[in-house]
Amino acid sequence: MRALVATTLFAGLAALAAGCGTSDPCDGHDGACLALRVEGHGVGALDQLAIHVAGAALLDGHTPGSPGAAVSLPVATAIYLPAATGSVAISVLGLRSGLAVGQGDAAASIRPGAHVTATVTLVGVAGGGVDLAVGDDLAPGDGGSISTDLATNDLAGKAVRYVFLLPPRGPNLGAESGLDTECTTTAAGAGLPATPYKAVIAYPTVSPHGNLDLSAGRDIVLPDGTAVADDASFFTSVHAGPIDELADGTAAVGCVYTDFNPNGDRINATAGDCAGWTGGTASDVAYVGDSSATDINWNFHDTPSCTAVSCYLYCIQQ
Repeated sequence: MRALVATTLFAGLAALAAGCGTSDPCDGHDGACLALRVEGHGVGALDQLAIHVAGAALLDGHTPGSPGAAVSLPVATAIYLPAATGSVAISVLGLRSGLAVGQGDAAASIRPGAHVTATVTLVGVAGGGVDLAVGDDLAPGDGGSISTDLATNDLAGKAVRYVFLLPPRGPNLGAESGLDTECTTTAAGAGLPATPYKAVIAYPTVSPHGNLDLSAGRDIVLPDGTAVADDASFFTSVHAGPIDELADGTAAVGCVYTDFNPNGDRINATAGDCAGWTGGTASDVAYVGDSSATDINWNFHDTPSCTAVSCYLYCIQQ
């Protein structure tokens, strides 16, 4: 499950003064950020780093964009991350006068909005080597300030698609468009990508299969990165994992308003949506799924009375 780095900002190379090794280059940044500290043994001063990040976020480039004055290790830099969840592998080459003189690796786990740290220790490369960086992809701005040169999608990969639950409520749900708005605002408030989201539910004239766009071939994950399905397998009777988290990653288990078959089509019963999700009467029932299920029960598990039910709602990113 990979997330495309759509907007990546990179802070310029900065030496850490003796006794200041805890300086955090991510301080002051509101979004997700990876504070990278580079140490070394026997590699000497460096004038450039070539950094490669792979996994949940992708990155390849130099800092600074062109070699500057040599700097003694340790050094620190900040990588501003996209709203992605998962593990990243970090590889660093220490460069001097265009030659690789040190190499090291590290790993980190990232999540939307989180500041994380990683330390790479460079080990000397015998005889040096060629400059393997790809160009001025991460060149800092004026005076070594943060650059914005990756504002375009110049890296490969597909963003994951997030799915989560809205908190329980009674069966008078209002218009479907209102649920879509709630899904979108709840996701943004929890630090998930600020894109449209829609409720996964059938209304009297609307089936979720036709109302949602799942055509991009993306992996579908929970807010904490756990796999659920992909675009092709979401509307099926088997999922890789349950949809059992709120937008902020809190565990949530219980009934979910659905009224649709595993293929995403409305069930077309005379009484399965509490009178069009207006609340219904004692004679009406709600067709609901189970948020803890990974089989057909994820979409249809029970038929509680509309007068005594409170259930979650599925939301999925568009």
